[in-house]
Amino acid sequence: MEAPRGRAWRPGQVALITLTVVAVVGAAKAAEGCLVPVIAGIVFAYALKPLVSWLHRMRIPRPIGAAFVLAAVTGLVVGAGLLIRDDAIAAVAELPYVARKLRMAAHETARETTSPIGHVREAAAELNRAAAEAVGTPPQIGAPPPAGSFGADVQAWTAAQSSKIASVVADLGIALLLAFFVLSSGDLFRRKLVQIAGPT
Repeated sequence: MEAPRGRAWRPGQVALITLTVVAVVGAAKAAEGCLVPVIAGIVFAYALKPLVSWLHRMRIPRPIGAAFVLAAVTGLVVGAGLLIRDDAIAAVAELPYVARKLRMAAHETARETTSPIGHVREAAAELNRAAAEAVGTPPQIGAPPPAGSFGADVQAWTAAQSSKIASVVADLGIALLLAFFVLSSGDLFRRKLVQIAGPT
């Protein structure tokens, strides 16, 4: 007796599934700013649910237990940050000195004609002369780079990192708030999700 063959996929069904997957991925990418804190909040809620349930069995209401657990976890994270704050401040304070030493070392290395940087500079100058002769324009030898370009790049990078940190802090606040509501509701969120999914 032959085994039943699998269901054959029609080209239209394959195309529909492919378009659906692409649409879901595109929608998730477009809603990334909203999905990240929501998913983080749900993960926090399910990770901290045993503690809240244990407090609930100790006759502590779920909202109070959820607030206590979230406050304790936040306090532990902030406390750990405060413990390493002095080391981080000391490391940041050493950055100008290290950058100055690197700049001086690079400057001294660039002065030596036998160094690799000197060879690279000579090769760049020769290429500049060759290009200028081919085009017919006078070569610009030793043209200084625009002043303050490195400082401008560092300042732009610092501003970008500051905005990212502020965005991460805001997302964490939203995730903690969502986790509080999910933990306070108990199994209501899961029951509603099963009800929406249907009997299948």
